[in-house]
Amino acid sequence: MKNRNKNGVFYFFCYLLAIVLIDYAAGIILKNGGTTLILYNCLIFLEFNFLFLFFIQIVSRKSSLQIIKLSLILFNFTYVLSIFYYGFKNIYLIYNAISALLGSALVGCICVIYLREFLLSDKVINYKKDVTFWFTIGLLIYYIGGMPFTAIINYMKEMPEVIDLFLIMNGLTIFMHICFIIGFIWSWKEVK
Repeated sequence: MKNRNKNGVFYFFCYLLAIVLIDYAAGIILKNGGTTLILYNCLIFLEFNFLFLFFIQIVSRKSSLQIIKLSLILFNFTYVLSIFYYGFKNIYLIYNAISALLGSALVGCICVIYLREFLLSDKVINYKKDVTFWFTIGLLIYYIGGMPFTAIINYMKEMPEVIDLFLIMNGLTIFMHICFIIGFIWSWKEVK
């Protein structure tokens, strides 16, 4: 089981690395006056696939594993269909909100499934030192809390008054990263 958790942390690290690299590349492109939507549409694909792979590695119940695998297939199928829906030319102009919303909902459900499994296990005794617990809490709050923002992101140009939602997303992002940091710090001795 420890090897599976290490594999899970590897996929989680890949998730974080993809976010950092794409945000860095987007910053460079924006400085040069380019558009970054294609990068963020690619990030949607990467982030949710890495998260599904992360949860596949850390769950222990067979039923949970099957739900996550079905979610992975459903997400990827929807991602491909949404590209056709938006059109290949528009992938540079429109954020793939359909896939992002579905991915957020699926990750939220999977987080709840994992937390239920976690609470029914012996690991709950040392929850403070379990890095996957903190990752899951941060992901759950961020993705479920960000769904309303994601739903209207393509219409925000037409509704400038909703710009305050960016502040909510910033708050959710900060909360998620605090959970990640707590998980890394409190589990540091266990990882050593």
